Amino acid sequence: MKGLGRKLIKKNNKVAIKEEKAKKWTGKKIVAVSVIGAAAVAFVAFVVIVAVMGLGSIRPIKSTEQDATVVGECGGFEVRYEELRYITLIHKQSLDAKYGSYAELGAQERAEYDTELEALVLEDIKSNYVILSLCEKYGVEIDSKEAKSHVNDEIEAFVEEELDGSRKKYKEWLAENGLTDSFLRLMYKVDYLEGVLLDKFVDDKIGVEYDVTTKAEFVEYVLTSEDYVKTIHAYYPKKSDAVDTHDMEEKANKARDELLAQSSDKGRYSLMKTIIGKAPFVPGYSVTGTDYYFTHGQMGEQYEEIAFSLDIYEVGELLETEDGYYVIMRVPLVEDEIRMTVDTLLSQYQYAVLKRAENEQMGKIAFDGNEYFYGLALSEIK
Repeated sequence: MKGLGRKLIKKNNKVAIKEEKAKKWTGKKIVAVSVIGAAAVAFVAFVVIVAVMGLGSIRPIKSTEQDATVVGECGGFEVRYEELRYITLIHKQSLDAKYGSYAELGAQERAEYDTELEALVLEDIKSNYVILSLCEKYGVEIDSKEAKSHVNDEIEAFVEEELDGSRKKYKEWLAENGLTDSFLRLMYKVDYLEGVLLDKFVDDKIGVEYDVTTKAEFVEYVLTSEDYVKTIHAYYPKKSDAVDTHDMEEKANKARDELLAQSSDKGRYSLMKTIIGKAPFVPGYSVTGTDYYFTHGQMGEQYEEIAFSLDIYEVGELLETEDGYYVIMRVPLVEDEIRMTVDTLLSQYQYAVLKRAENEQMGKIAFDGNEYFYGLALSEIK
């Protein structure tokens, strides 16, 4: 689990449009381009609440002395207790489910719990500061008037629309979710700044792996680079209210076996299109039959590993994810399709470049706790 300290919540319109261009081509349950990664169930629930409510701007609420206490630094920025507490509580929930109640554990189990908790917390603290440190590196103003206005607007809308404009109810909501106004504002600011970074990466062509001066050169890059593939797949969900998911693994394996039995590329491709036509359609999940053009960092790691290992018209090993099963075939790149979608492909490429920059930065920075931090017992934080 990564990035519990920061979650993408709600984009402003400009960033939302760019991110939609970068993501809509992928299945919602496949794409894994964010450094944040999968979060604990409790945190996901929180993000859903935030996304629905749309948090917003109210006069800043001062944190308590303890919440405002600096516990260390990361990427050149101070980290406060309120952030440490929130991330710790989220991980404690997941570890309690794994180990059982801490109070009932033996000495050895407690030691394992404590070691795992500290490792998870120290890793996840970095997520906010990956973005902040990249902003400094690429000259994006962190505390701009626009960033502050965005955060204020978001919180104001939430309090007005969901809490009847009540400051008291807002304080109660923060307490119920283990949050502070200051930390929530930080998450919104970092979310906004990632969008600004994406704009800069696209506009300034930061980190590109080709010497592009025209869209025609990018088309040529896609066509000739070993770092671009196109796939199609049939998707079989594990659970869905829309379709009967009984024996989906068996059906996926049967489809794959039938494809492998084909002796020609033409026969295999023709059968794949038939299989895709019969595969279940599940709204909100990966769209069966869609053509996926992508480079490294745009799809889930396992999906990419399979795709890049295949020859044209070859079928990969069955991919099982948390949500379902994927029968994947690599197919030829089509120049006309690339030319027609060059703007979208370029935006997606730059989004992947940003994600790779985030991943690289994640490995460069570390949380450096101070004396106060090392005087704390994470398992005792409430």
